[in-house]
Amino acid sequence: MTVLARISIDEEDFELGRALADVPEAVVELERVIPTAEKAIPYFWVSSATATEVADALAGTRYVEEVSLVDELEDTLLYRCTYQLMEGGVVTGFVETGLTLLSGIGRDGRWAFDIRSEEHANLGDFQRFCAERDIELRLESLTEEALPEPPKAALTGLQREALTAALSAGYYDTPRTATLEDVSGTLDISRQSLAERLRRGTHNLLEEELGVDSGQGR
Repeated sequence: MTVLARISIDEEDFELGRALADVPEAVVELERVIPTAEKAIPYFWVSSATATEVADALAGTRYVEEVSLVDELEDTLLYRCTYQLMEGGVVTGFVETGLTLLSGIGRDGRWAFDIRSEEHANLGDFQRFCAERDIELRLESLTEEALPEPPKAALTGLQREALTAALSAGYYDTPRTATLEDVSGTLDISRQSLAERLRRGTHNLLEEELGVDSGQGR
């Protein structure tokens, strides 16, 4: 069961949030984050702030190693940044507890993250991670998604075997180079059984390819 959650934290508990705390009017939206063992490389959009304000704020923090302005769209700026992970910070928590960060947005002193967890236990581990480090974590929403059922195979094993043998022997060639008796002999089944497997198998393949359910399959 996949778990989707939205959480929020204070900006001081997130490296990028702490770095941009000096630009309180800025709205920051993560494009994507590439975490490594000790660093994170996020791409993020900034609005309601100038390039100079953002550059000054990022240059004034010890976490940021490198930052570059990638693109500018009207009054929104796209940055690429490399920074050292803060010991006990949330990105470290995501990595250590196996959570996937889907998106994040920071405004008014707080950051909200959409995360995905393959199991409830991972989310519980992350909550404990935050509690042990005095990170005030708010769980804003929680939904569950059932894993999709694997697609049903169009053919049974016996149908696949029969069709493969018939095709290999030349039963479907023009002109035909093998008969039902020839193919059934290689499978050690009766001519009637082979004919029925070929008929049902062909029927199932046509239903799958054409997206039609006649109710006569299998």
